[in-house]
Amino acid sequence: MPADPDASEHTCTLKEPFVSAHPHLETVLSRARDGERGSWSEPVYLDAKTGNELGADLADYCEGGFRGVYFYGDGAYFVSLVDRHPGNGKGHDGGSHTH
Repeated sequence: MPADPDASEHTCTLKEPFVSAHPHLETVLSRARDGERGSWSEPVYLDAKTGNELGADLADYCEGGFRGVYFYGDGAYFVSLVDRHPGNGKGHDGGSHTH
């Protein structure tokens, strides 16, 4: 969802190569760009492997965490990676979605 740029002390600027390497993230950011602040865009559903990889890549790219405000292009966004069926110990089992 579009976010207030000052809503979190933890921020991360997403560069084009990282986003284009993660098409699901690119889709979510595109949807959020057209959304209203405070309203989640339509989720993108991921399989467990993709959800785990995206979460790990975001944590690495954003230096240890992926909760906070993401800057991409000229916007500020919240991105949520939610596990719909917890159970694999990694937090993204059996059909994650991101929005």
